[in-house]
Amino acid sequence: MENIGTIQKRQAKLTHLQAGEINGKMPPQAIEVEKSMLGAVMLDQDLLFRCMDNFHEGLFYKSEHQVICEAIRRLANSAHEVDILTVVEELRRTGKLEAAGGAYYISQLTSNVVSGAHIDAHLKILTEKYIQREVIRSSTESIREAYDETCDAIELIDKAQKSLMEVSEQSFKRDSVSLDSIMYEMEKALLGDNTENYSVPSGFVDLDRITSGFQPGTLIILAARPGMGKTACGLTMARNMAIDMNLPVAFFSLEMTAV
Repeated sequence: MENIGTIQKRQAKLTHLQAGEINGKMPPQAIEVEKSMLGAVMLDQDLLFRCMDNFHEGLFYKSEHQVICEAIRRLANSAHEVDILTVVEELRRTGKLEAAGGAYYISQLTSNVVSGAHIDAHLKILTEKYIQREVIRSSTESIREAYDETCDAIELIDKAQKSLMEVSEQSFKRDSVSLDSIMYEMEKALLGDNTENYSVPSGFVDLDRITSGFQPGTLIILAARPGMGKTACGLTMARNMAIDMNLPVAFFSLEMTAV
């Protein structure tokens, strides 16, 4: 016969709602922000392309909103126009219109839009709520399994750590990037849209001309044989950024003293 630990390992993951019921609390959510987010991307397709990389069903707690988000992503990925009418038609085509709350509910989502300019702030709020729900779900699963004395303690720790790492990876990394969102960012950069800080110049003109400066979220590795000037080059870049560009810089060294 299978022991309890073996049976639990074959069980499906807890849902956010199930985890909340076990803990006796309502999972973190922001329903009004969810409505505003969906309404904004249906009103302005440029906003959708701007946040497409991080726009996914997991951001939404309400099941109707998850269904609507899925339809919006499907339309965008197939290069179709995204608005209220096309989303309703897509949901009707897939037989999920009622699951999404109906055509009237979808049309009302646009009335919750405060300003499309706030979409980054709204996306941040929804991402934080999603991470909180995932941590609660993952931790609840670990606690449930920890009560089973047939479970191996080391395996339990490894599984808990792996589960939390998966939450982090899913939250800040998408498996695919839409071409439309890439083209949108490139177009803004080429047109000289300076509303956002896209790069940090190194101070070396020829290098900056090739790389367009250091981009956010990237890791740059400078490699060479000993004594070739790697530290001097890095320090010169730090000096240029701090003094010439008036930007905050932190320099960490693991091989020599501060002096």
